[in-house]
Amino acid sequence: MTTPVDTVRTFYSAIAAGDTGKMIELMTPDVEWISVVNFNVQEKGPGEVMTKVFAPLMQEWESFSPAPSDFFVDGSTVISLGRFTCINRATQKRANLPYAHVWDVREGRIWRHRQYLDTMALEEARRT
Repeated sequence: MTTPVDTVRTFYSAIAAGDTGKMIELMTPDVEWISVVNFNVQEKGPGEVMTKVFAPLMQEWESFSPAPSDFFVDGSTVISLGRFTCINRATQKRANLPYAHVWDVREGRIWRHRQYLDTMALEEARRT
């Protein structure tokens, strides 16, 4: 049986591998994605997340990779702490920012994701 933390770890592995099919498979049809970065996610669902979150991330940032270091589990909720390391394509500045993600998992799939990160460090990497 897959645990919630297994699901989250698999999702991070899919991001690292660029396996969008696996990422979609790990989200419920009504997944809700809440981000501190302005991705304009208005609707629920994997298509919205891929179009409004991951496509813009891949366009703006080179070598985008979240690296979780700690996991805390409470029932079906997983909190992961880690760092994003990426390079802005326009400025070529490197960002290395801490983050916290809160994942809610249902029947082995992600139904809600909440992101918290150092937005000031992110904006610094975007500035020329």
